[in-house]
Parts: sequence; C-alpha cells; structure tokens
Amino acid sequence: MKNNMMLTFLSLMMVCGMAPVLTAESVVSNDAILRQTFKLGGKRSQQTQYFLMESKLLTYALDGKRVGTDVFRLRLKCVPAKAAGKDGDEYTCAAFTVQMSGGPEVEVPALKNWTYVFKTLPTGLDEKGQVLGIEHARFENLVDAGGKAIPPDKS
Repeated sequence: MKNNMMLTFLSLMMVCGMAPVLTAESVVSNDAILRQTFKLGGKRSQQTQYFLMESKLLTYALDGKRVGTDVFRLRLKCVPAKAAGKDGDEYTCAAFTVQMSGGPEVEVPALKNWTYVFKTLPTGLDEKGQVLGIEHARFENLVDAGGKAIPPDKS
C-alpha cells in the first residue's frame, strides 16, 4: 500500500510539472534494484535491430558560460553476423544528421547507407592502428546536405 501511495504521489508531481529531487540518501536507502544480479553477457539476439542515438555536444566559453549545443543523430541498423552471412555484425548508417547551435537539422550525405562490418579486435585497434578498424578518411572533409563544411572538431 505504501508503495502505491508513493507511486501515486510521484505521478501527481510529474503531471503537475514538479519533478522529485533525488538525494544521495534516498538513492542509497532504496538501492535494492542495484543489488540485483544482472546477466549482461547473455545470448545476443539474432534479429535485425534498429537504433537511434542522439549525442549533444555542449560548448563553453572560457568564462564558463554555455555558448552552444550541437546535436548529432545517428539512425543505425544492425544485422547480426549469422543473419548477414558475414564474419562480423553488419552495421548500416541509415542516416546521420547534425544540428549546430539550434540551427536546422541537416543530413550528412557521405554517411548515408554507409555499411561497416564490426569484428571484435583484441586491443580495439586494427593493424593500421584504427579504432575498431574504421577507416578515418571517411570522416575527413565532411559536408552537410546544403554543402556547408562540418568543422573538423565536430566531424
């Protein structure tokens, strides 16, 4: 009963726009969920999966004030190795978009439908020293769909 009352109270606070504040004490005292056993290395799905990843890059001035937020969105398709008939999982970038400092969201054509076969590497680097074996040249001199260059520090 007590849990139902708490859930009702929290729900009411959220509906009214008042998000509860979590303190270190409340998290520590209610850490039962963290004490569970999790099986993170279980059998992986053999189904094709789709993902949307959004990353926000915050830029600050030297005085500590926020001067911009850039948003990068990746729409990704993953076909497991067995289903793809390859020696690694096949990832395809269905679309990659950038949104610089509140501007319009624009696609990066050079990355559209780019496919990469992911193979586990013992050190994470291939024989050329590339992270995950990804060719770095693909990410140089990127331009958006409007022909505007993406700055090197963002690409």
